[in-house]
Amino acid sequence: MQQENLSKKQQKRLARLEKRENQRESDLSVRKSKSALTWLITIIVIIGIVWGLVLLVRNGSDGSGVMATSEEITTDDWTIGPSNAPIQLIEYSDFQCPACASYEPILQQIFDEYEGQIQFAYRHFPLRSIHSHAQLTGQAAEAAGLQGMFWEMHERIFETQPIWSVRPKIEDFLSDLAEEIGLDVEQFEADLKSAGVEAAVNSDYLSASNLGLNATPSFILNGNRIQNPSGVEQFKQLLDAVLAQAELENETVATSTLEQSTAGQVAE
Repeated sequence: MQQENLSKKQQKRLARLEKRENQRESDLSVRKSKSALTWLITIIVIIGIVWGLVLLVRNGSDGSGVMATSEEITTDDWTIGPSNAPIQLIEYSDFQCPACASYEPILQQIFDEYEGQIQFAYRHFPLRSIHSHAQLTGQAAEAAGLQGMFWEMHERIFETQPIWSVRPKIEDFLSDLAEEIGLDVEQFEADLKSAGVEAAVNSDYLSASNLGLNATPSFILNGNRIQNPSGVEQFKQLLDAVLAQAELENETVATSTLEQSTAGQVAE
């Protein structure tokens, strides 16, 4: 009788173990199904975002399509914002270009609204054939950069564009700007036409040429050349799409990590 009772206990215990194991297998199956659904939804959303970018992003003003590039912001660039920001925006610009000057307040608003989420790099693309002072003003910004004041000179050159752009010679005007922002003017004038400063501008120009750029401003957003946005709102649509894609990618990684951890616990 005692042996029979013991067998029944063992049977009940075995039944409980089998039930628990079946429940674990069922839970794991549910998790796998949810995982597959999550991945499917993620893929669909990413496709939607990418398609949205395709509709918004165009290669140049002719709207001929997206041009993917290998261009990335480097430590040689003049930048604003953290290097690990999800939004990476490069502008190829010409200080004598009126359109470039008109984008300055737009970019400033973007920097304010997306602070901490965007890294911006300015690169020179002087259109020498139509802008006689584009090369020298680029060198002026580079010369100021040697004294740690690239962005201050960048700002003043654009702000005073209507004044200096119509003058036949602008060296003295640039020296006045250098003095105004607090540079060592003598050093600035020595650097202005130095080989190193000229090479810095020419290097950016060569980069733009290699990309096939032919107008300013030209923007590269996370490796894609984009059609110039018409204003702040269109710029924000592009940037928000980049942020949404980055968030989805982060969630996908987090979900995958959690599932691997859960599967490991179940296996134990």
